[in-house]
Amino acid sequence: MLALIPGYGIKVLFPSDEAQHLVELYLREDVVSPAWETDATHIAVTAANGLDFIVSLNFTHIVRPWTVERVR
Repeated sequence: MLALIPGYGIKVLFPSDEAQHLVELYLREDVVSPAWETDATHIAVTAANGLDFIVSLNFTHIVRPWTVERVR
């Protein structure tokens, strides 16, 4: 998948200070389980960059109503 990035002009986003703060908040408030910290980071980077979508191969626990409401 990494080899596809240059050919499609995909911009890679890294966790900013704001995103890291959101990760800590999501974990502290039990929005996302600590076992899924990487997913909390994906959500936080999405939110911090004002993106509308997360594309994932497996995100069933991210779209649980509880998680969606708490992230909102």
